Amino acid sequence: MLQHFQEFIATYGDAAIFVLVFCGIVGIPAPEESMLVFVGLAASQGTLKLWSALIAAFSGSLTGMLTAYILGAVLGHRILVKIGKMIGISEKKWDKATTAFKKRALWAVAFGFFIPGIRQLNPYLSGISRLRFPLYFLSSAAGALSWTTTFLLIGYFVGDRFVKLLTLTPLAIGIGCSIILAGFVLFVFIQVLLLRRQAE
Repeated sequence: MLQHFQEFIATYGDAAIFVLVFCGIVGIPAPEESMLVFVGLAASQGTLKLWSALIAAFSGSLTGMLTAYILGAVLGHRILVKIGKMIGISEKKWDKATTAFKKRALWAVAFGFFIPGIRQLNPYLSGISRLRFPLYFLSSAAGALSWTTTFLLIGYFVGDRFVKLLTLTPLAIGIGCSIILAGFVLFVFIQVLLLRRQAE
């Protein structure tokens, strides 16, 4: 799959970087970190320009964060109410839980970029909780810049070593993905428990 993304980037350049990062942020599956490392590696080999790639990746991630925030603000509350009924959280409890989220939202948004799954979840929760937009924008911009810069520079300086990790056997990849998925499910379960406690 990564090879197809590489070909897409090689063909469409910065526009492809923008689209792929944007899709990953809003929740459409895309190999964001590995793709950014590949872009950094390509920049080190002269295939892409590092600065323009950074601008494209940063713009895609920030645009994705703003889009998800707006969707969360417009549609998220109604969806949460429906989900809440299934997991035992009433509308009043959701209101209390989102209020609690606001207290740590700025740090969660900025540092959540480095945690797959949380990166996609935070902007929707921020929109649902109606986190103040100027603060959300600054936190998103800081997180997007640090996240994209970090993985692009990893690819730029040590990308060839990182790419070797992507040539693991299907069994090793499957085991790794299973561990990541299990960790994410556990995290979501813990978050639901915490939300229920905060809402009580």
